[in-house]
Amino acid sequence: MDYADFSEEACEFLEALKKHSEHWSHKLSLKINIPWCAEFLPMITENFRLENITYLRIRSDEDTQSGGAGEGIDIVIDNIRRLTTLLQQVPFLNHLELDGPEHDNDRFETPIEPLLPELRRLQSAILGLKKLYKLATSELLFHPSFFITPPENARKVTISQVVSREWWRQFSQCPFAGVEELVLIVHADYRPEAWASPDDIDNRAGEWGSVFKIGSLAVTGLKRLKWPTNDLAPHDFFELALARNPGLDEESRKNCEYMQLFTKHFAVPKRKTRRRRQ
Repeated sequence: MDYADFSEEACEFLEALKKHSEHWSHKLSLKINIPWCAEFLPMITENFRLENITYLRIRSDEDTQSGGAGEGIDIVIDNIRRLTTLLQQVPFLNHLELDGPEHDNDRFETPIEPLLPELRRLQSAILGLKKLYKLATSELLFHPSFFITPPENARKVTISQVVSREWWRQFSQCPFAGVEELVLIVHADYRPEAWASPDDIDNRAGEWGSVFKIGSLAVTGLKRLKWPTNDLAPHDFFELALARNPGLDEESRKNCEYMQLFTKHFAVPKRKTRRRRQ
């Protein structure tokens, strides 16, 4: 679907709603659910009062061109810029969901360096969402090493993403200040050569299937920690989570204890490289 698919009558209705709602005693609470597409962002800014948007989901649709990753680096950067511009104008946003493309052939693989200036601006825009209560991200959001620090007022964070070891390094250093519920459904991209820089930790570490540790964990205030899959975490993650978050509820503690045993049992040891005989 593109911008032209919206009827003239629909646009007139939205324009009238935007105009008259300015004088209502009770503010509207708008929920917006749109696919990644350049035309939809101007549709939002032109037809809605942005201060009324409290829920925003930007999703990746198979039948919509220019998904969350884009078809080239310029499109990726444009998507990041459009998202940043929008988030800078929704001061009362309470719930934000960002979905990247689900399938590999919809993803554009690049080292993160060309994206960093715009990703940093996007991070600043997210930190500026002072009313945000819930943040959810999924699939590949621009790059496996792009970690989003939630704003301090966020209480619920769901991360269902393709991630790298560098992402885990940043995750371990984030205090998640104010976050009470953290849901993690993360899995690794096993082909770092496709997107990692030569000196990237993921290239230096060798195979993703090898055991690795994060060493420390900054978050201390969690009440609920959910890991609903059997995907492997860093070898010491659940041990650190239990030690650093004494306020976890019983269900979370039991899940962490189970996953701690699961991780130790199924973690694949790093394979040794055999030297060829001369």
